[in-house]
Amino acid sequence: MVIGGRRSSGARWPAGFERLAEYAGRGVVTTATYAAREFGVHSGMALMHAARLCPQRCCCRRLEQYRHYSRLFKSAVRALAPRMEDRGIDEVYLDFDAAPGGTEQGGRTLASQIQQAVRASTA
Repeated sequence: MVIGGRRSSGARWPAGFERLAEYAGRGVVTTATYAAREFGVHSGMALMHAARLCPQRCCCRRLEQYRHYSRLFKSAVRALAPRMEDRGIDEVYLDFDAAPGGTEQGGRTLASQIQQAVRASTA
């Protein structure tokens, strides 16, 4: 997933735009998932360049939609790890010692529970 686009409302995006391969125009990558970063995509990069690096990736240009999912994600995580430091729209730091069961529960188990909760809340 790549997040980005133009500020102006006059940007030309094809109907049903989803894949970077379909993008044409000027715009900038706001952020990218780790999977997209593996292809060399990073914040501040021109979207046309990102489209050449990984045309198969999806692009979200509706920041309000991204914020909506960010809130769902953080709410699901906070329910399992109440001590959470919010580091932006797509990043958090967690203190697992404060989570129910603490570190006795085991990192993998807690990580699996968080993953399931996030999937359920954002589906």
